[in-house]
Amino acid sequence: MTHRTPFALAAGAIAVALSILPATTYPPEPEPLVVELAGDSLTDRYASLTDFDPIGWWYPGATSAGVLNYIQPGGDVLVLMVGTNDIREGISRTTTVANVHAIVDKVGAAHVVLLAVAPCDVTDDNGIDRQREASVLNRSLATHAQDAGWLFVDPWARIRTLDGGYASGMTTDGVHPTTAGAQIVADVVEGAVLIATEGAGS
Repeated sequence: MTHRTPFALAAGAIAVALSILPATTYPPEPEPLVVELAGDSLTDRYASLTDFDPIGWWYPGATSAGVLNYIQPGGDVLVLMVGTNDIREGISRTTTVANVHAIVDKVGAAHVVLLAVAPCDVTDDNGIDRQREASVLNRSLATHAQDAGWLFVDPWARIRTLDGGYASGMTTDGVHPTTAGAQIVADVVEGAVLIATEGAGS
């Protein structure tokens, strides 16, 4: 007769118990969130300097209406910067703000990062003080972003002077940033996207 030790009996019991337990399942890995950029040549200056691989639409000279026309849904996080060319073309702030809301609605992103309009050294463009108008538009955009529950960020703060122009050595033409300036903007945008990603993923 074969005698089984208590240890063998216990091991056998554990093996039987394990054999009838359901297999362990793990939840699928979440899909990576898609960052969508929308804007003009200023967006183009920083987009390639970020660590993420964005989709979206940005084009030199684009107004808010142009972005609205060409942007397509698809992003989980929308990073939007428009207004510089609206000011240049004399488009009203009311129209710009309305187009911003329409862009956000069209993209349908879970979270929105609205960026401040860039600094500008141009104070007389066919009678338009673009520097002053940018400052006024930014105040309006900040208010609307707060009311809508969007994240408003000024990625230009470190290279913007108190009067609304560019800090010394940070612009190539009074409108666009240098590569060093664009990198500062890209770094701030990346931080904002991380915050927005948490919101979009919750």
